[in-house]
Amino acid sequence: MIKQFLVVILLFFILFFSCVSVAEHGYVLLVEGSRIYVDVGTDSGAGFDETYRVYEDINGKLDYVGNVKIVQLFAQGAVAEVVDLQLGKQIEVAHKVVALKDIVALRDGEEANSDNVLMQIASEENLAESYKPPVRRRSKALAWLTFSTGVSLGITAAYSRQRANSAYDLYRLSRTEAGKRLFENRTKRLDRNSKILVGASIAGVALGSILLFINNDPVDDIPIAYSDLDSAPYFSILQMSW
Repeated sequence: MIKQFLVVILLFFILFFSCVSVAEHGYVLLVEGSRIYVDVGTDSGAGFDETYRVYEDINGKLDYVGNVKIVQLFAQGAVAEVVDLQLGKQIEVAHKVVALKDIVALRDGEEANSDNVLMQIASEENLAESYKPPVRRRSKALAWLTFSTGVSLGITAAYSRQRANSAYDLYRLSRTEAGKRLFENRTKRLDRNSKILVGASIAGVALGSILLFINNDPVDDIPIAYSDLDSAPYFSILQMSW
């Protein structure tokens, strides 16, 4: 009894929407879980296993809801399965459905057959593609700090080397054994410090240069889609940067 009632409602919606609309897009007639009944069929050019986009009309603007795929086809209607949904969205009766192939064809420059819905979708997608959000580069304070530390260590190494040379000159001029031993130890200590400082300076400058040249521009927002088929959110696009 319930199925017969649903069939009657489905036929009523098919006849109603076929009378009020002659556009290329269609409408959602009935929603049963993940199965969606739409008023597009073979008479309107629909094909089996084709993907349709579902849009919600909000104050004259079309808001993308999700995708459905045709699994059963009739002359003036079809049954579709939900492929994916936008996070927080649900497909409801009277939502508009548009064939993905028509959107792609319009994007490639083909005629839209005077379908205002297709023209609106195309204009909104072009606007979204042309919009470039402001970009703020990340601070490279760590890179500059590492680089400047390496340079500072290099200057310190040069100064330590100069002091070692002065200590060696005093060692050569010393006339006593105690003086020679004192300046000899000082020269060795300053030479050892100079070598350590030179190594640290080279490492700091190299690491700082690498950090400065690494591309760490901010990545785009990661859109999240939602699927009723697996009842779990998933990332539809993932972009990563160092």
